[in-house]
Amino acid sequence: MDITIEAPHVDLSRRLKKEIATKISQLGRMYEHIISCEVVLKNEKDIEQQNFHIEAKLLIPKSFLFAEEKAENFKTALDKLIENLRRQLHRHKEKLEDVR
Repeated sequence: MDITIEAPHVDLSRRLKKEIATKISQLGRMYEHIISCEVVLKNEKDIEQQNFHIEAKLLIPKSFLFAEEKAENFKTALDKLIENLRRQLHRHKEKLEDVR
């Protein structure tokens, strides 16, 4: 699986990049037909606080899955994002089994 991480205007540490790649790779073990994943990290400034925004697009045969999350830090947003994608993959696999 090809993983692309973009972080315009965000200082991205090696540790966070590695954590993102590791967690996305774990999704690949759950569903081996994932072609690629594009992850975009943004730091959106609100009047009240800073919000860290992560979105991901998983490319699978004949379709794609998309999720986005906001939180007070990238780690929390990443955990929510991975859980969201996990649920979507699970539903997608169930639909494929129902068709067969």
